[in-house]
Amino acid sequence: MVISCMAGVPLQAIRRILGVEAVRMMPSGPSTIQEKRGITAIYPNNEVMIRILRGLDLRVYKLLDEDLMHIFTVGVCLPAAFLESEDCDRAREKACKSLSRLYPDFAEICSWARDVLPVFETEEERQIHIGKMATKGGITEAIVESLRENDDLLMALEKGIKRSRDISSCHEGE
Repeated sequence: MVISCMAGVPLQAIRRILGVEAVRMMPSGPSTIQEKRGITAIYPNNEVMIRILRGLDLRVYKLLDEDLMHIFTVGVCLPAAFLESEDCDRAREKACKSLSRLYPDFAEICSWARDVLPVFETEEERQIHIGKMATKGGITEAIVESLRENDDLLMALEKGIKRSRDISSCHEGE
């Protein structure tokens, strides 16, 4: 079995290219995993994989629909988004509540993201950390860039979901 952690690459494309069964997963960043506060989502449900991930002290979210992977992926980008965002707590709650309508576990993921936020002594340290969390052309980068363009948090997260879907659509014909 193949376990794919590639954001946006749909299961159908992975299976077609490799010709084997596959499971998609999206973990939170390395620092949260090292601190034993990591989360991950998997699709489709695979009990062996769930036991392995829980053995690694990861909180596992079983997705019922692969499309929810786009929203979950934005969820693991929330720590960077919260660090970059100047929105108040009310705006954060509004964004989380809005996305929770699409994916009910998103409220819990928002709470997780607030709990894992690191504290920095300098602005430079904070910016370096955000940079480490963003992949060039990826979802976190789309969110952070949107916030830097003065979009509100909800709009930035929606742009992250769109970026994930755009990446996915690039791989549909493979």
